[in-house]
Amino acid sequence: MIFHLDCSAIKTPPLSTSILSIIIVLGVILSYIPQHYRIILKKSSEGISPWFLLLGITSTSDALINILILQYPILKCCQELGPGKCFIATLGIAQIAMGFLMFTIIVVLVTVYPAHEQATLVSLISLVHFIVLIILSLFLQNRTGFANVIGIISAVLAVCQYVPQIMTTYKRKNIGSLSIPMMLLQTPGSFIFVLSLLGREGVIWSTWAIHRSTPGHIVDYLSEIRMERES
Repeated sequence: MIFHLDCSAIKTPPLSTSILSIIIVLGVILSYIPQHYRIILKKSSEGISPWFLLLGITSTSDALINILILQYPILKCCQELGPGKCFIATLGIAQIAMGFLMFTIIVVLVTVYPAHEQATLVSLISLVHFIVLIILSLFLQNRTGFANVIGIISAVLAVCQYVPQIMTTYKRKNIGSLSIPMMLLQTPGSFIFVLSLLGREGVIWSTWAIHRSTPGHIVDYLSEIRMERES
């Protein structure tokens, strides 16, 4: 069962929340561009752990379906709202959807410029996982419960995804195609991301908890910096 929302409650969302959400969407795009650029420039994904990619794309997929389920009533309210108000009301979805899209581009680039045999396998597993999520979200009766479960899974995976990347970098003694600017931008951005989600209708703990995995970013970032200096 999904919560019921009075559409009139979202016709005048707080201006501060809307501005912050727009900044976050733009920030998400900018934070991933250095990684996309580095892979394309080097024409290689060497140094990027396939397990980091698999856990990351699985986590972002779960996060996207989580918020789509929980904020589905807001999407339905768009029938009563104008385009502008609908856009503002769904910025919470846009934030997470953009993160999913930008990470998906990394997976695609790694498939195009593979440095390991598992690149194609990661893409296939990611696609199958996303399709299964969509099917389950459409046919399960307790959708809110399902959203909470995949929200928890997403949070756990978001923390765990940095472990294989740290291990890969440690063994290689250099960062390869991994982008330090991406890590630098995303570390403080995660805190702001959480704050912008807290004020939105339908967003509960299983959504914003996903983005409280910032310590993983910090540990990963510091580890990569150290390896780069030692290389």
